[in-house]
Amino acid sequence: MAKKLTEKGAIRILESFKELCKNHSTDIDFTDGVKSLARGVLYLASEERNANYVSEEALKLWDNNPTTLKVTSLRNLTVSKQRSNKKKYPFLKQLILEHVNPLSVLVEKIFDNNDDISKIIKNELVTCWIIDKENSKLKEKRWDKERPEGWEKCYKECGINFL
Repeated sequence: MAKKLTEKGAIRILESFKELCKNHSTDIDFTDGVKSLARGVLYLASEERNANYVSEEALKLWDNNPTTLKVTSLRNLTVSKQRSNKKKYPFLKQLILEHVNPLSVLVEKIFDNNDDISKIIKNELVTCWIIDKENSKLKEKRWDKERPEGWEKCYKECGINFL
């Protein structure tokens, strides 16, 4: 079984990536590649954490489809547990762990705005279980890459009620 990426490990990797970009600042292809890797690190860092929020629709789906998973609430469902149980519980395919602050925005804050990596991971790497239909609404409004005026407003305009 592969080791999980800890918060501390993610911070160290991202700090190293940031230093690499400083040393190769004129090589756009290189820095773009590193930023893409950084996005993957942020994703992995959020994969094994409990969700910060759940949408009402996702919770309704969860409550209406009992499982034998040793997960006491939807908020405690990890992405790896969801992935490994999709065949046994097909309804899990409808659940999406959504990053309320898009990863591309967080990468920009780290590399372009020089924001503190530790604070970003602790305070802004926030997730919410939503259903696929809610995710489609976000994409229709092109809010999958950025959230002008904040994620809560975007969710509200898409009719996503979160708990």
